Amino acid sequence: MLFRSMTNDGAYGDRAALVLGVSPDKLFFWINGLDKEAFLNRPDVSGLKRELGFSQEDKLVVLISRLGEQKRVDRAIRAFTTVARRLSNTHMVIVGDGELREELERLTKSLGLSDRVKFTGVRERNQLPSYYYLADVFLYTARHSSLSNCVLEAMVCGRPMVVTDAGGVREVAHDGENAIVVPEDDIEAIAAAV
Repeated sequence: MLFRSMTNDGAYGDRAALVLGVSPDKLFFWINGLDKEAFLNRPDVSGLKRELGFSQEDKLVVLISRLGEQKRVDRAIRAFTTVARRLSNTHMVIVGDGELREELERLTKSLGLSDRVKFTGVRERNQLPSYYYLADVFLYTARHSSLSNCVLEAMVCGRPMVVTDAGGVREVAHDGENAIVVPEDDIEAIAAAV
């Protein structure tokens, strides 16, 4: 074969290519790029915290994601039920939008979390650093995901992270070193890690 293959899909496209007979020297694992400078300057988030309706003492779990099936935001919300019972001053901020937003908002309401979970919708790229720095814990619950930019961005911001052991995230998130890594469908483990 005369081509080279690049993959960042986290679903092991490189392994599939090897099974199909593509030579390892023709494969690259391509990690998403980001503008680190945009995330290194820590903004003052006290105004944003007030704007969202939180006190300066409140602790925030932040999840930034498209609200689609593979992102498993429902697991994050279910895990947060346990966190909310244990920690009365902790809230969740969900930044993003998608086909499951209304369903996730209904789930939040049915779990009695409407006053503890805030959906912000999509934010402009230049607003995202403020949301990362708002996080006392950054949470990522996707399955079979590529190496998400939001994980890299949270890392650049130095945020404590709880991530699921799935897809390309495994390439950069190492349990006990730069994140707490939990099994992708273990809601209790997600809650305990947060």
